[in-house]
Amino acid sequence: MALSDNIKSRKRLAASDVVLAFVLVSVSVLMTALQFKNTGNTALKAVVKKNGVTVQSVVLQDREPYEMCIDEEYNIILYIEKNGVTIARSDCADKICVNTGKITKPGQTIVCLPARVSVELQGVTAVNELDGVTR
Repeated sequence: MALSDNIKSRKRLAASDVVLAFVLVSVSVLMTALQFKNTGNTALKAVVKKNGVTVQSVVLQDREPYEMCIDEEYNIILYIEKNGVTIARSDCADKICVNTGKITKPGQTIVCLPARVSVELQGVTAVNELDGVTR
């Protein structure tokens, strides 16, 4: 009889392990989904720097596409849209900045080393939205 009692206790332990594992996996999936959820209240801001100094900062939300000249020596032309930024033209030798293509997500950067120009996209929270509450 002692052997059958031991088997029964193992079955209960296994069932509780399964429930615990299910809860942990559910919580981790929910946290991951919430982390990557885009609420629509964030906009993109392009920060253009020359020699490490911010030259221009443009919020891309609800903006008509337009071109902007950043560096006259290398003739760098930015094409700015509501969902991203592209370096449309540059007279630098390697054209890495032009070949980078369109950047559309916060944290992405286009760099033109010969001209010492960089364009970084940053996420901007809406003005009327709270970023945290403490009690």
